[in-house]
Amino acid sequence: MDPHARTNARTRTHTHHTRITHTSHTHITHTSHTHTHCRPRARQPLSFLLPRWQLPLLEANIKTILDERTRVAAALEGLPYVSKVHHSDTNFLLFVIPKAKELYKTMAEAGVVTRYRGTEMHCDGCIRVTIGTASENDAFLALLQKTAKDFGVC
Repeated sequence: MDPHARTNARTRTHTHHTRITHTSHTHITHTSHTHTHCRPRARQPLSFLLPRWQLPLLEANIKTILDERTRVAAALEGLPYVSKVHHSDTNFLLFVIPKAKELYKTMAEAGVVTRYRGTEMHCDGCIRVTIGTASENDAFLALLQKTAKDFGVC
């Protein structure tokens, strides 16, 4: 092992010392490079990250987000003008809808913020919505339907 390397339980740090000599003007430069390689802990229990008393709240919030994501995805899939709802393992959904950019802008002006993703690769006509509370998601779905109707999408 490198005698200049230091190791602890979470990271491995390597320190390399190099001397570079330039003969044209005869000067010596001393350089030092430190590289830290983090080793993520695989499947670390949540109790490692949070105090135990916060775990029930975290687990409840995760369940709520997962349930809401399923509900919003089903609602979007039930709209005849939404051509695709992409699978998601995250707290947002990406869906394809006609006139996505216009809908996105109008909804933002009305106070419901989504993200237009139509300029991203393979995301033509896509809007991304972050899953929120049940009331936030209901407001999003209601405004989406109203705005789609106003733009003649449905």
